[in-house]
Amino acid sequence: MMEDREGDSGADGSTDGLTKLPRGPRGEDHDGPWVERRRALAEGAAGGGLPFLGGTPVPTKSAQGNVENLVGFAQVPVGLAGPLRVDFGCDSVPELSLIHI
Repeated sequence: MMEDREGDSGADGSTDGLTKLPRGPRGEDHDGPWVERRRALAEGAAGGGLPFLGGTPVPTKSAQGNVENLVGFAQVPVGLAGPLRVDFGCDSVPELSLIHI
């Protein structure tokens, strides 16, 4: 069932031009379609694809020059909060942002 929880962020609403986070009914919020909708929203906010959030293996060569004695990568759960109004103190970052947690 693809309807948003009453009182939570809706998929079709927006706040100052930033789309609210899609939320599924209780017990279904972590099902594939809802995760995909939020991932698509994150990719749109990031301005490009986020393949590693979807479980794509990370090439070990990508860490070269960034870490010593690499043993691998850990996939950890990542969520979004927002939209949040945050004063970053600079003009290059929008005041209203989706924040990864």
